[in-house]
Amino acid sequence: MAFFIMFSDQLSVGDRIKVGDYKGRIMDINFANIVLQNEEDDIVMVPNNLVFTQAIVNLSAHRSQLFTIKFELPLSVASDIKTLEKEIVPILTNHPNIDQSHTPKLIVQEVGKDYVKYKFELYATTSSNRLHRDIENEILREILLFEHDRIKSS
Repeated sequence: MAFFIMFSDQLSVGDRIKVGDYKGRIMDINFANIVLQNEEDDIVMVPNNLVFTQAIVNLSAHRSQLFTIKFELPLSVASDIKTLEKEIVPILTNHPNIDQSHTPKLIVQEVGKDYVKYKFELYATTSSNRLHRDIENEILREILLFEHDRIKSS
């Protein structure tokens, strides 16, 4: 049974799937289970017998133009969401690979003792994973520059 999953071309490490109530990116496929990382970065082990008894949706097979960029900043330099949006959204406004018909959304995911976790939701002009990674790298570089400038001015 596990061999079927492991050697099938229907699922592979890196795919985003939904099995029953579980949804996430496949981190590993082994004899006992499929290891998923969900949106909250939790590691979820879905038993293979559940995989065979539930419908599986391979979300990666339906590639989307929507993608997310997750990052965190130290609490000491994390600014309110409006200030951070003001710094980053102008970079995206005229970006040739960002779909301008959707407004980028910056969301605070978690505030910890000494950090703030953010998530940026964007729509690219295509569903290319490579393009999504390139845009993510550009934006993360800008966030690092923004953070560096804030630390310098403190």
